[in-house]
Amino acid sequence: MTPDADRMFELLEAECSLYERLCELLRDERAAFARRDPRELERIALNKEELADEGRLLEESRIAVAERLAAALGFAEPRVRLSALCARLGPAAQPVVDAASRLGAQLAVARELLNANRALAGSALAQVQATLRALEGASAGNPRYGPALPQQATGRLVRQSA
Repeated sequence: MTPDADRMFELLEAECSLYERLCELLRDERAAFARRDPRELERIALNKEELADEGRLLEESRIAVAERLAAALGFAEPRVRLSALCARLGPAAQPVVDAASRLGAQLAVARELLNANRALAGSALAQVQATLRALEGASAGNPRYGPALPQQATGRLVRQSA
């Protein structure tokens, strides 16, 4: 393989690792939803943001390497599908093909976990909204909280003091 093809393999492997970590975080997120643990959910959200930043950098690097590889292999267009690059590289590109397949599988797992968590979060939000509506309905009679309003004195004590 060429140095750019080797670099493509390394980048695809790094993306696979990133999505494995994301899947683990998504599993942790699901457990934190079930426990209703806001601190853990906040920690997970921060970790997901870090992974997203790392993922953007890996993707930008992968695109740049693919464009260099496309130019080196004689493609007229800089944006060429990975399968076309691998086909032109021949059998030596098998590690890249395998890494791309693993990445596709990891993406599918991550998408499934993300959709399940989204549904769980939506359900939790619906419960919170229902609770808020119930509380709003209970307060529709405008109850007053705090010191009682002065009332007109009545009774035996008032008659005796007058």
